[in-house]
Amino acid sequence: MKPIKLIILIAGFLGYLTGYGQGDTILKKEHVNMATLIVDYDTYTYDGGNISYYSCSDCPGDSIPFSIDFYPPGDFGGITFKLHSTSDTVFDAGIIWMGTGEIAQPKDFDTTYPFDYTGSNTGKPDDMRYIHVDGTRMNDSSLKKKADSAWNVIDSLAITNIFGDKDFEAAIYLYPPSVGLFDPSAAKWIVFLYYNDRTNAIDHIANHKGNIYLYPNPTEGDLTVKTDFNSTNSKHYKIFDPSGKIRDKGQFEGNTYQLDLSSFAAGLYYMTLIDDKGNAIKSEKIIIHE
Repeated sequence: MKPIKLIILIAGFLGYLTGYGQGDTILKKEHVNMATLIVDYDTYTYDGGNISYYSCSDCPGDSIPFSIDFYPPGDFGGITFKLHSTSDTVFDAGIIWMGTGEIAQPKDFDTTYPFDYTGSNTGKPDDMRYIHVDGTRMNDSSLKKKADSAWNVIDSLAITNIFGDKDFEAAIYLYPPSVGLFDPSAAKWIVFLYYNDRTNAIDHIANHKGNIYLYPNPTEGDLTVKTDFNSTNSKHYKIFDPSGKIRDKGQFEGNTYQLDLSSFAAGLYYMTLIDDKGNAIKSEKIIIHE
């Protein structure tokens, strides 16, 4: 092999190792990792990204636990995305009637590593969450197609690849800085990548060997909760809906408890059992049918 080719191969390999080492440290262990990426609505130009970290023992791993507050603009309004149990603000932006609002949180967006392109594509999660202007579920199929096009803009970023190597979740929000007359030149697609590293929670569950038994499940509302965790007598629980909103919480003594969930709408929910120290012990799905 010629010396020049050998030098190029070594340089490329060292570059790969450097990139891998950096990528391996981007995600913070035992934290919620949230990347926020911006794509222009009109031109599909990528405007940069930001990553933030949150300590949230209650946050699930299989859904983004957003609590969304929308403030309709009289003259000035806005929208805020928070983690439901910690109230940490993930995204906050103004919406102005016949004006142009600005993004207040995150404050800075970058296009350098890991917010640059790598060439490897990451597929979107099957349960991608599409969020409309006012924070509600997006049902318009044409808008969803536009949102998917925005995903195709960021699917080969290094940060997207890093999240894609994990069991991550994603959401896309249509942010309109201006309302009254929708201005596509000012609007943005906000893409959220979510990964909750539950290493500590998994270790803690291992120390609390046991299970939660829910029956009947599916249920019409009456639910019996039975556990066989012997390491703690007093147990706290929280029940979340798929959006991450807490629908019920409480405490029970012993290993068997009765819950009345008849006021819940039919659908999928999650119960998390928490010990006296605030550590998540176990989570299980609850299905309520009509």
